[in-house]
Amino acid sequence: MKRSLMFVLFLVVVFLVVPQVAAADTVSAPARLSHTVVTGGDPALAKVNVHAKFSSVDRVCFDFTFVNDLLDPGEFLRITPLQLFPSLTGPGFENVGSTPMAERTLCLDSAFGYSNVNALFADGKDKNLEIGMQVGSVEIASLVVTVTGTPA
Repeated sequence: MKRSLMFVLFLVVVFLVVPQVAAADTVSAPARLSHTVVTGGDPALAKVNVHAKFSSVDRVCFDFTFVNDLLDPGEFLRITPLQLFPSLTGPGFENVGSTPMAERTLCLDSAFGYSNVNALFADGKDKNLEIGMQVGSVEIASLVVTVTGTPA
């Protein structure tokens, strides 16, 4: 009986002293961007609201679906989170293959390659993204943004 009581007290102390680690959470949201044609030097704005708050963000993925004017070989699409970067400096991807692409995903891990990504989605408010072509043009049918991180 005494051992059981001591064990229970030990568990209570451990629970109170050791910080609890929140599990990672993933939230996806469509961007307000549909059947938008983007041409070189003429970016389109997309607004994204993930309807969740994160205390830290581990990864952000952008899932594009293209129609009609697809992402052709050699064309380069870039994404600029306006809260972090001036225009035309965000990360992106080029179609290096030999055929046009109907879908493409770009995932950015915590550093975004530039600075801390927490500023982008950590407060759960509407976010502006600038989607632009550095080379060529494309018609974006849909864009879904998935954020993975620690819930606030």
